[in-house]
Amino acid sequence: MASPLKKFSVPFNVAATAAADAFCIEASATKRARVTRVVLTNYGFATTATVNVVAQLLRTTAAGSGGVVTPKPEDPVDPYGAASVYGGIVRSGVGVGGAAGDILKEMMFNVPATPAMPLSPPVVFNFGGGGPSYSEPSPTTGSGVASGIALRFTVGAGASGFRGWVEFIEE
Repeated sequence: MASPLKKFSVPFNVAATAAADAFCIEASATKRARVTRVVLTNYGFATTATVNVVAQLLRTTAAGSGGVVTPKPEDPVDPYGAASVYGGIVRSGVGVGGAAGDILKEMMFNVPATPAMPLSPPVVFNFGGGGPSYSEPSPTTGSGVASGIALRFTVGAGASGFRGWVEFIEE
């Protein structure tokens, strides 16, 4: 059964060598965005010494600039999602998100300098949907581009990349 809510996904691949946003979802003027899932993995090693990279799921309080990416509808045969585009803006990259507001979640990744340690499995956040992994209420934006949700890597000089995707609903 088709849903009147449009669900989108955006893959990301961000080198955390400087502060960077894996994604920053900015709402449209009349609708909100609700994050339903984030999948994140570190796929490499630090270039010099072992580093700690902090990932923050946070609110943004101003519109960002640059790094615009196009979210894709999750269900291309859903009549609500197939012909639709996201009404807001999604950004990904170094220095593209808006000003940081409240930090909603924070976690640290230890990125080893050598391949002596195995890579960690993906971290999965399921918001509002239950399931076998992490589940709690969905981070939701207000309406307007000044109201966003971002996954920001604060600092990680010498760290390698992070990959994953975000799923969200426009309502």
